[in-house]
Amino acid sequence: MASCIHPNQVKVCNEIYGPSKAEIAQARKIVNAYDAALTTGQGATTVDGVMIDVPIAGRSRALREFADASAMLPAKLWNRRTSPRLLRNIDDLTVCLS
Repeated sequence: MASCIHPNQVKVCNEIYGPSKAEIAQARKIVNAYDAALTTGQGATTVDGVMIDVPIAGRSRALREFADASAMLPAKLWNRRTSPRLLRNIDDLTVCLS
């Protein structure tokens, strides 16, 4: 977790503390495979030889959603025509994007 007091800090914090592109890609792959398994009535599946079940899929889904929301932050939150909102932590992300 990191705190930002200026809009220019958001990008740097996301780069340092956020997931890597490889982690995001893996999370998307896991969520897609798990969702496909659910549609066929399976409760678990494998991705690259690793079992994927509810907890793994849930963490991957949360990571994917965070990455998607983070990508929207600069355009949505830090419009120079309006006063910037303070993004204190990940819990604020949901509030700011709503």
